[in-house]
Amino acid sequence: MDTHTVRMVVTSQHALTERFEHLSRQTPGAEELAAHFAQRREILGDIHAHLRRLVDLEPQGRNTGACWQQVELSTAVARLLRTTPTLTLSTAQWQDLATATHEVTQNLATTMRRELLRDTSNLRMEDATRQVGRTRVHRRHPLERSLTDLVNLPTPSAPIATYISPQQRAALSTTLAVTPTGHRTPNPYPAALDTVVPRAR
Repeated sequence: MDTHTVRMVVTSQHALTERFEHLSRQTPGAEELAAHFAQRREILGDIHAHLRRLVDLEPQGRNTGACWQQVELSTAVARLLRTTPTLTLSTAQWQDLATATHEVTQNLATTMRRELLRDTSNLRMEDATRQVGRTRVHRRHPLERSLTDLVNLPTPSAPIATYISPQQRAALSTTLAVTPTGHRTPNPYPAALDTVVPRAR
């Protein structure tokens, strides 16, 4: 893991979460997910600020594959928003996007934190005073705390409506509209019809 790739991925994900936050606030039905994107955008911003002093102890080659992947992703989203300013996604699509963003940022933070805390890590923090020299990132370091916060963010929860099919919704409406005749637990599925099956002769 090298500093150039780390900075590029963090910068890309910060920009994407910022765009998604802005779009979700403008999309009816997706407003609740805006807070999900905002949390990640804020923490990624903190991480990005700490990366200004991150350096390689020994020269490392860039992870070209990861860099190109982030460039393609950012370019594709920017092009999509340019051609379709009023991007319309269904509730399920917004949920998928929020979940995917959670998984990507969580994996990113987990990988970075593990690498920074590794005894033989090549990533170091530059000494601003120029008196101590390059130092490792230890636990409770501001960068480590921000990465831990990002790892521990919960998975976005889906609205209850996304788990209910139209048939189940209709059955629930019927169940609630009809007063039950006995003490029983309401059934979200339609009751089986009492049909008489003729016997074979």
